[in-house]
Amino acid sequence: MRNRPKSYPIICLVFLLSFQCVILLQSGKTEPNSEYKIKVVSHEKEEFVIEQEEASMDLMELLEIATVLGTPAMRFMSTKNSAEIIEVNAEKSSWKEIWVLYLDGRQISPNEYRRGTKVYPHSSILIQKENRKSSAIE
Repeated sequence: MRNRPKSYPIICLVFLLSFQCVILLQSGKTEPNSEYKIKVVSHEKEEFVIEQEEASMDLMELLEIATVLGTPAMRFMSTKNSAEIIEVNAEKSSWKEIWVLYLDGRQISPNEYRRGTKVYPHSSILIQKENRKSSAIE
């Protein structure tokens, strides 16, 4: 047997601990989930994924990016204070049906599109066609 130095177990222990620290640090460096999911419900249910690096985005900015990418293809009627979805994937709004946007289960009014509503990758975004309320027509 060869004589080992007395510091050999300490060196091995330090090496193993430093190796574990490197592994823990690398596993802790998870990139933020940057997939924003938009569900569109009409005659066919579709789900679109938009990948962005930002951890949070403005709702209108996300919808504009989706429009440019065509995921889903949307058209808006926009004013200084509000915006309204008038077409999604070549399906237009009508006097009877309109496109309604829900963020985390809450209906978003056309005025809120422009107010800087924040969305996150875990946010639930749903766009669906619904019957127009009778009071809106009158």
